[in-house]
Amino acid sequence: MTQQLARADRKVLEACQRDAQSLDDLCSFRLLDADDYLDLDWAPPLLEAVGAASGAPSELLASLATATAGCDEVNPDYRESPDTVWEHPVSFLLPHQVDDVARSLRELDGSDFLYEVDVNAALEGRPAGSVPVNPQEYLPTQFRALLLFYEEAARRGLCTIMWLD
Repeated sequence: MTQQLARADRKVLEACQRDAQSLDDLCSFRLLDADDYLDLDWAPPLLEAVGAASGAPSELLASLATATAGCDEVNPDYRESPDTVWEHPVSFLLPHQVDDVARSLRELDGSDFLYEVDVNAALEGRPAGSVPVNPQEYLPTQFRALLLFYEEAARRGLCTIMWLD
């Protein structure tokens, strides 16, 4: 399963909250421009593990988790749709929450948390295949993509929607 995100205006979010088919269109990459989607692969739990090992402030690490977990479920009816990950419902953040996350991610980026720790040691003990070959290159690239995604969503006053695919 990979972490997917979308940035959308409130009208799109509200349509997805009312109609599971609209949410399916969003989660099937048919509803928005390609630039408004982000595929983070398997990076979120790895970023969180490295962040915890780095000693970064807990409130910033909480924002990192919120960036990919969201807060509230978009539409419980979507859990009954074919090919959904029932255990991980599609969730969202509203624009004011997106602003907070973007601010925290910028602050976390400024702390160089990915470079302050032995990444391999922080990820030791993870199941085979769950850590990329070169996490020292992979994780900063994925974190930067997440940061830029949130900065653009905040600049445009958009919501973010996240799910596992």
